[in-house]
Amino acid sequence: MIERDAQEAETRAQIAEKSRLPVLLKIARGAVWVLYAIVVINLVMLGMAFVLRLAGASTDASFVRWVYRNSDAAMRPFRGIFPSREVGENSVLDTSLLFAAVIYIFVALGVDALLEMVTTRLHRQEQEIAQARTEADALRRQAEAIAVLSAREQVPWNEPNAPLPSPPIPQAAAVPPHPPLPPTAPLG
Repeated sequence: MIERDAQEAETRAQIAEKSRLPVLLKIARGAVWVLYAIVVINLVMLGMAFVLRLAGASTDASFVRWVYRNSDAAMRPFRGIFPSREVGENSVLDTSLLFAAVIYIFVALGVDALLEMVTTRLHRQEQEIAQARTEADALRRQAEAIAVLSAREQVPWNEPNAPLPSPPIPQAAAVPPHPPLPPTAPLG
């Protein structure tokens, strides 16, 4: 009975260890981290573009052109949703940039929640594998110990009502009597 339980536990542990789910979860976690990084970079670029446009930064500066060029790809789906308003001579309030930044914040929060979910699932799967392996090892050791004791004492351990073996009682060895001591001479 214990041997069958040990074999079943070993099979469960092997199936859990061969599962591709932990590998897929690790790949998913890596992909979510990459997506999270892209979202944060886009958010930073949109924020800088908004501040530069609001401050009326000159497009003659190469940094300003670089920021506008890199934020343009993130702005593509949001371009034209809201009209831009001139606030001063060179200052522009581009609410589309703000709207895009808010949407990217929500996307970042969603990606963060997804990352947490995948990480939690991965940890749970790893704990299940470790628990299955521990259980299989414990049952295997128990079955081996019972097999050794059964073989040593020929006790039917698999029977549910089998009496427990009693340890052998050592027999007292017969001690031969001591030979008589030789007579001693008086000191004198």
